[in-house]
Amino acid sequence: MELNKTKLKAMVHYIAEKAPNRLLGKVKLNKILWFSDREAYIYLGRTISGETYLKFRLGPVSQHIQEIVDELVKEKKVAVRKVRDFDHERFEFISLESMSTEEFAHFSPEEISILDEHIAVICYKHTAKSISDLSHDETWRAFPEGVAIPFTACLSRKSTLSSDDREWIAKHGAPSDADLAWLNA
Repeated sequence: MELNKTKLKAMVHYIAEKAPNRLLGKVKLNKILWFSDREAYIYLGRTISGETYLKFRLGPVSQHIQEIVDELVKEKKVAVRKVRDFDHERFEFISLESMSTEEFAHFSPEEISILDEHIAVICYKHTAKSISDLSHDETWRAFPEGVAIPFTACLSRKSTLSSDDREWIAKHGAPSDADLAWLNA
């Protein structure tokens, strides 16, 4: 698979637009990307972005995430805000403008569904620590730190979403923009 930088950039913008900024930091952004690309690979036979993910202490990390975020900030599509929470700093990703029709056209309906499911589950059911811990599965453990994790190593797993996650999505759905408005106020 080859990186589709335009599509990865659209993914990050889409996630920043859909996820409430108070619930989306660096760890969750990387895990939404990882689990969405992984789910697409398992079910569609290809990832959404073609991105490479590296094994790090907090789980798989997009190899090009900093470059992509820097471009979105420069284009004034996304802002990154440093926030102090008790004893540590974290970052919030805030969409400054709606995705264009051109950006949205990069995705198939199946890819949007996968992204929406992972945004909902990761942002609303997990903390940064719990989703990081969940990403430390047998695939992650099989590789040394700093190396790329091949998606072929993920094929033994049927899904990245548990039956409990699927029930939660069926009951709650992905939050609408209206549902999220109060969080982003």
